[in-house]
Amino acid sequence: FFAEFLSKGEGVGALALATEDAAAAHAELTHAGIAAEAPLALSRPVENLGEARFTLVQLPPAETPGFRTFVCQHHTRDVVWRPEYQRHANGAAEIKSVTIATPDPARYARVLDGLPVAYSHADTPAVAAIRIRVDDKKAAADSLKRGGFSPVALKDGALAVGAGETHGILLVFE
Repeated sequence: FFAEFLSKGEGVGALALATEDAAAAHAELTHAGIAAEAPLALSRPVENLGEARFTLVQLPPAETPGFRTFVCQHHTRDVVWRPEYQRHANGAAEIKSVTIATPDPARYARVLDGLPVAYSHADTPAVAAIRIRVDDKKAAADSLKRGGFSPVALKDGALAVGAGETHGILLVFE
């Protein structure tokens, strides 16, 4: 999938949605008429820390055209969600939202209830924007500039980095 995705251009190839219970998420998706794959238990070694274990539920590609979507339950957060991996020079603290641009917003409502979906004239749906909460906007701006980006200040005080600089995704730091 990803090789084919990248052959067509840049952007977000997959969207991972967190869950505390992959089996319950699968049951809920199935009940809603979505032919999600059965939960799949996976693991991988993490050097010097042990084994990361998680369960995935893949959604059919037709449910979210333009990118793959899956639900992920982490069983070993202490191995993967390490504080040293979560500190960023730009001060990013969390992803606040993901916006999808599509000519058919209703298609995504079954799966992505609550996520912003914007109408677009584009033929291919895509993740168009990601909003990121930062602890300090000035520190974020300084870090982005040091990284060679050109953040633009928005009216609400947020910073935006255009899709031309970020592999096809508008990034907003707020």
